[in-house]
Amino acid sequence: VGACESDQRRFITVLAPITGNVMTSNDSICLGSSSVVAVDPSGGAGIVSANWDSRLGFGTSHIVNPTTSRWYRVELSDGCSDNYYDSVRVYVYPEFDVDVNMGADVCFEDTTWLEIITPDPDNYEVIWQVNPPYSGFRYEGNPGLYTVEIFELFSGCSQEYDVLMPGEDPLKANFSMIPNGECIDIIDNEIQLIDLSIGYTDGTIDYGDGSPVESLLF
Repeated sequence: VGACESDQRRFITVLAPITGNVMTSNDSICLGSSSVVAVDPSGGAGIVSANWDSRLGFGTSHIVNPTTSRWYRVELSDGCSDNYYDSVRVYVYPEFDVDVNMGADVCFEDTTWLEIITPDPDNYEVIWQVNPPYSGFRYEGNPGLYTVEIFELFSGCSQEYDVLMPGEDPLKANFSMIPNGECIDIIDNEIQLIDLSIGYTDGTIDYGDGSPVESLLF
């Protein structure tokens, strides 16, 4: 009796494992700026989903606004293959320290100076927001509030400050009169003076009729 024989074959396809290319739109950013973290998956079976940590959730790309440098981790899965993990770092340039040197207090119409002190003068540029804008660490001008923008050359980041040029506030004598016509009624002849002067700490008013001067500090 001859021996019986049976033969069966099954073809099995082994798919490529899941992998991915993780990237950022900008791996180094200034504080307050944003970047995009993304992954381009490949391999696996069917639809490959991406799930990020740091509360980003699902999706192949996300906009991030970190306040400090950090890593973002992503997990790729298709429900069949071994999951794939990768991560990408976004670096946040730290804020730089700035100090100020200033000249003596002066009257409003006189000039004094302010000087911006940065960690390394060779790596910074200072722009004073005046008309026209002025570039330089030291600026001379009248007392008052000035806006300066400081650029960190190697990072491209900038910080804006309001700095006070030392000195007195503007001093201006001014008043209005009610009624303000060239003449007044001979019967209704009362005149009211309204003090509109600014910046003074002491002063007097002289009516010009020989009467004693009066203090503006009532």
